[in-house]
Amino acid sequence: MNLAEWMQKYRSNVGNILLVVVLILATPDAVSITIGFFVLLSGALFRAWCAGYISDDDFPRVGPYSLSRNPMAFGNLLIGIGVAVGGNNLYVFLIFIVYYLAFFPVSMIRRQRKLKDKYGKDYEVWKKRTNVFVPRIKKIVPGEYNISSYMKSKEYRVIYFSLFVIAVLVFKFIRSAGMP
Repeated sequence: MNLAEWMQKYRSNVGNILLVVVLILATPDAVSITIGFFVLLSGALFRAWCAGYISDDDFPRVGPYSLSRNPMAFGNLLIGIGVAVGGNNLYVFLIFIVYYLAFFPVSMIRRQRKLKDKYGKDYEVWKKRTNVFVPRIKKIVPGEYNISSYMKSKEYRVIYFSLFVIAVLVFKFIRSAGMP
């Protein structure tokens, strides 16, 4: 297994370990939690939107995939920023930045190569119309949102994760403020 394969395989495990570290280091306050919550929630909802367009052929080109070639990774960026803002600590921001820059570009490059190899010219046409990462603000190519795709992907777990992280930050804030 090469480094890129290892990074792809263990991205979530490393992320979970770092999340524990981030939550330990976090020094949240009411403002950071509030802003972090809304940024994190926007990322989780963006990922939920993306998950409803994932199809069996693994090459959706409608909905959020008509705006970006990696909309799920963009949703992850928003989630990470939300956690970092909520954590309200320089080390938390640095951990997030290093983790994101180390793992997500590798994942995005691997996915793009796979799609290019599998879909050839169709991929090249789609590539020219979409940004690699940040969604291009333009008219969305309509498609049918499929709730069963969302459920099959188990993307709802990201909402649970988001609420858990915010709850931990709120708990830390209440404890640090000496509230009962």
